[in-house]
Amino acid sequence: MARLGRKNFPDVEFGINPWDGPRSDAWFNYCQLRGVTPSNWLWPDYSTMGWPEIGAAPYQVLHQRIEEIAREMPFSTRPNKMFWRGGGGPHAREVLITKFSDRNDIADIKKIPPFGGLWNALQRDPDFNISTLISKMEDFCKHKYIIYTEGNVYSFRLTTHFICGNVIIAHPMRFDGMASLMMEENKNWIIADPEWNDLESIYRRLEANPAEAEAIANNNAATREILTEEGFDCYILESLKCYKDVMPGPLVRPPGRSWRYTPLEFYIMSKMKGPGNFNSYVLSNMHQHQG
Repeated sequence: MARLGRKNFPDVEFGINPWDGPRSDAWFNYCQLRGVTPSNWLWPDYSTMGWPEIGAAPYQVLHQRIEEIAREMPFSTRPNKMFWRGGGGPHAREVLITKFSDRNDIADIKKIPPFGGLWNALQRDPDFNISTLISKMEDFCKHKYIIYTEGNVYSFRLTTHFICGNVIIAHPMRFDGMASLMMEENKNWIIADPEWNDLESIYRRLEANPAEAEAIANNNAATREILTEEGFDCYILESLKCYKDVMPGPLVRPPGRSWRYTPLEFYIMSKMKGPGNFNSYVLSNMHQHQG
């Protein structure tokens, strides 16, 4: 905050949900359900700081590496096969692997080892070169076409994909994060059929219309000026200012209750102002949880 000239930022109490999936209350979350309004408060996901479990560099270093790749490998010089790496499990991933892992003429699709094994390897040897098992985050940027798939929820690789400066092809999303909320169909990414039935035709169209593909890539490359470490800092500070505006006042102990058994949700929800006020709801239903 001091670095951004916010030395007198007001006190604010807030909570961050540490899990991948979102909570539907006043916590800050890494993602939210797509199309749900009102939804929740978004916090930049952990890939914007660091992702040691997959051997990713801190975001600032990763950002610099992606800029270097962009200078050394302009979009027109990159390999033109659709590129994807990831674990199995979710339906969209399994269908993609089944249909396109053997389509070496148009795609480079491979399944990586289970995530737990990667993390165990790093715990055994912190210097282990994890890139021998999976592709580095910045290496996705060396391809013209990236396929993006959600995991169990929103996949945090999308922010890095976004700033690569290539074409992103995805299936219909169930979740949104900071990056996807900035993206427009056919401007930043192309949305394929849920079963990838039209994936090959999308690829053929892009190959037949290189100007269209490069326009999408250039739109995404431009986001490197926004999705920086400083940009995330500004977003967080502005979010907390807005959060402070609807979460005023000191904590007040619920009537007739000790702090010990008061759920943390009370501290957050009871302070919401306006139509979304949870205070009366919590107090009126508190007797159900006494005893």
